[in-house]
Amino acid sequence: MTRQVADRPVARALRRLLGRSEPRRSDVLAAEVLRRGCRRRFHTYRMLLNARTRVFTVVQELDRALGGSWPFDAAFVHTQCARASAGALRMIVHLNELTGGMHRTLLDRHRVIHNELMALVGKAPDRDLGAGAILDGRACPMDRAVCMSGPEGADSAEAGQPSPDAAMGSTLGRSLGPDARRRLLANPACALLAACAAHITPLTMDEPESLLFTPDNCRTFRDLASYCHQKAREAIVELCGRGGPGMGSKQLVFRGKAMQFWAVDLADGFSGAVLGPRVGFDNVVAEPAHALWRGMMSVPWEGPRVDARGFLAVLAQAACNHEIEPATSDGFAMRNLFLLARDYVNLECRFGFHFVCVEALAGDRPLENFLSFRFLGGAADMRRKVMRARFVENILARYGFVCEVVGDRMTARRQHGGREPMLRLLEVLGYLLMHTRQLDMIMGNETVMAEYHDRIMYDLREKVGMPPGW
Repeated sequence: MTRQVADRPVARALRRLLGRSEPRRSDVLAAEVLRRGCRRRFHTYRMLLNARTRVFTVVQELDRALGGSWPFDAAFVHTQCARASAGALRMIVHLNELTGGMHRTLLDRHRVIHNELMALVGKAPDRDLGAGAILDGRACPMDRAVCMSGPEGADSAEAGQPSPDAAMGSTLGRSLGPDARRRLLANPACALLAACAAHITPLTMDEPESLLFTPDNCRTFRDLASYCHQKAREAIVELCGRGGPGMGSKQLVFRGKAMQFWAVDLADGFSGAVLGPRVGFDNVVAEPAHALWRGMMSVPWEGPRVDARGFLAVLAQAACNHEIEPATSDGFAMRNLFLLARDYVNLECRFGFHFVCVEALAGDRPLENFLSFRFLGGAADMRRKVMRARFVENILARYGFVCEVVGDRMTARRQHGGREPMLRLLEVLGYLLMHTRQLDMIMGNETVMAEYHDRIMYDLREKVGMPPGW
């Protein structure tokens, strides 16, 4: 015993010399407190994500009804309005739980949008703070007039419904094709659907980096969902990614090499407490992160074949882009950050001039699971960036993603799937995350675009093991 006690100071001195000092007890306790706090906050964040999934489900169902392939009646329209309002309201509540009530003004925006919808369906506006009647799922009395958004739809004009001209003047009505516009003019019930959907489905917000990304600019329930999700993620990073011994983000080490990726453990994403500044990827137990990483590492990235015109376009655009000056502290200096839980991953990263965000929940509850992929930016001119967004959209649509392209921004989402299919599809997203870099240089050269498209589909089918149609 005496010898063991005498050896302890020597061992501590050697560890200090080698840079492997013992963690202090206070550091261990602080790390454990942070882990427990992050776990509680992630539970709230997860409920926010579930509410967001409900809002996106409404968006998809309304789009199908407007497209003519989904039969509906007046009760369907009101039910979708109630579900969207309830989902957006729940997101606001959970965001305020995460931030200590910093975003209460969102309740006012919710009330405005909700009351506009109630006016459309002929119900008196709610004046209570949280529009609580919607949370109960109560529907206002409406005649059940069966409607199909196709030529065979029955006329169902009712008192209080907007005219077809009013629907055509809405944000959504202006975006419809000629056939859909004719259906609206022929069927007043479809005009009600379009007018209500205009307050739910469009995404009118700018990117989060914009000064216009504010509550006052939330005009639809989808805008509210987008804003709440972004601010909730920022709150999670701020609360759980703080610095300090054993806390905050850890630099990932893969096969002995430090990667330019950092990770924050939200809830059981690591195998245990990690006190140093780095964490080995073998200590990550989040299955979605491993699936995404497998896709990223599945095929080495060689870059596209250089197209002279595309390369010159990139150089010209880069020379005019003041955001990429080394002295500026903007998104180009951001870390590539993983947020991890056992069945959840969120990765935001910037490769060169374009930004990618992947988010996934792949647990044992299929109705809560989802995959989300957001892609925007690039160094080329806007025409080439839009073409690249369409290029990626074409690939993801083959794997069952619902895609939307606005300018150079492409968003894709798939939800309500089992854990294993979601994990396999994450490998597809991981592959695309790595292999869509610098593609804006080849956009415009039809021959090279076709070659690269065929190469990507071959890799996904033969090397990743994911043929289209999943």
